Amino acid sequence: MLDQVDGLTCLDALAHATRLSVVRALTGAPEEGLTAGALAQALGVPGPTLTFHLAPLVAADIVQVTVQGRTRIHTLNRARLGELARFLDGLAGTPVVAGDPEPAALAPPLSATGAELSGEVPSDGQPRRHSLRLFSPKERPRLTELLLDAAMSTDLPQDEEYKYFAWGAAPAVAYAVLVTGPRVAVIRSVVVVTEARGQGHGTALVQALIAYARDRGLSDVWALAEGEGRFLWRLNFRAAERDAAVPGSVAHLARRMGVDAPRVMRLTEG
Repeated sequence: MLDQVDGLTCLDALAHATRLSVVRALTGAPEEGLTAGALAQALGVPGPTLTFHLAPLVAADIVQVTVQGRTRIHTLNRARLGELARFLDGLAGTPVVAGDPEPAALAPPLSATGAELSGEVPSDGQPRRHSLRLFSPKERPRLTELLLDAAMSTDLPQDEEYKYFAWGAAPAVAYAVLVTGPRVAVIRSVVVVTEARGQGHGTALVQALIAYARDRGLSDVWALAEGEGRFLWRLNFRAAERDAAVPGSVAHLARRMGVDAPRVMRLTEG
């Protein structure tokens, strides 16, 4: 049965009309599957648009690809859809009782400006809805590559207090790390894929992480601005004074990552 992270990844991958059309087309396709060209023709969408929508379906293992020479054949993974159906049945049939583990892969509900962003699918004009999720270990190499390209720290410990988040279905458009401690949360390593920059994804991701932290009682939120940090100012983060009482856990993390005092920022109310 799917775990929560995989279940959410599948649901996010299906959360678009075009991708549902892909699944329906493959449901009625011959057993040997369809090429991308045949799929595009059946759906009446341009090739680049289809390629964009196939990516999250393949990443979620809902659609499988077989290479035959220079041809890529797409088939529906019916077993995966069966697992997703059982995952949803479990949600509907299992009551939540005191002591159940708290869902960790979703942030609290976001405002429309934080959750619905347009510009990612310009061909059909439909806004792309993103959600916060814990990322799969399979995405770690992608995050490392993005951090290297941005000249940011690739120190990615697997300690319990480090939580790795992605924005949107795999392949995500942005990533970040949230480090938690007693009443303190530190947002670091916020990076957006090159082709999605300038569309507000970094801002929306940080907004979601702030809501996630506060929902868990972590009211003192900090950020380490490794790269471009102007958007953090717009979210009311302010640079810490050099002589300010920075929590020890935040100071230690900043030293570990080589982030100097002016780029250690604290969320303010103003």
